[in-house]
Amino acid sequence: MRVDEEFRNIALGIGSDPKVVGLCDVPGIKETLETILSQLDMCQKALNSYLEEKRQKFSRFYFIGDDDLLEILGQAKNPVVIQTHLKKLFAGIFKVELSDNNTKIKSMISSAGEYVPLVSPVEISEEVEDWLGSLENAMRATLDDLLKKSLRSQGLDIVNYPSQVCCLSEMIAFSDSCAQAIKKGKLANYKQDLTK
Repeated sequence: MRVDEEFRNIALGIGSDPKVVGLCDVPGIKETLETILSQLDMCQKALNSYLEEKRQKFSRFYFIGDDDLLEILGQAKNPVVIQTHLKKLFAGIFKVELSDNNTKIKSMISSAGEYVPLVSPVEISEEVEDWLGSLENAMRATLDDLLKKSLRSQGLDIVNYPSQVCCLSEMIAFSDSCAQAIKKGKLANYKQDLTK
């Protein structure tokens, strides 16, 4: 049943049951309800402050709503649950591969199915923003390492390197070749080679 239908049914019930209206005559009910409302408002402000504090510690939390963030914080040591939110936090990570006991992240997997083992596994801890920050650092270190290896290798190796790394490696190699051709004054020759 939808929420607005429920409220309509409750309102109809209140109107047809004079005993409910009789609650208004209970001594102190107005003050009690105002106190409860005030306490609820304080709780909401404290919760908003807590969520803002977590977002300041890990800025990628700004990309998700309060409900998702509360679920992540409540399930900090359960990476299987947090895995559903990874694609919202990291554009390139669709899911991660966990160790057998679910205490470490061994690799990242893109939505296209590209499997990239991390240079160093990330240990999952109580503070979710800490281990997600470690995952971010491990992701960067891994891609940096793969890019350096790709640049040292001869040619495009799409089997051993993720597509993002291959594309970037090709762009860097192209820029270097252009710079060398300009230094030697042979840019027209390089253009003809590329056209062929």
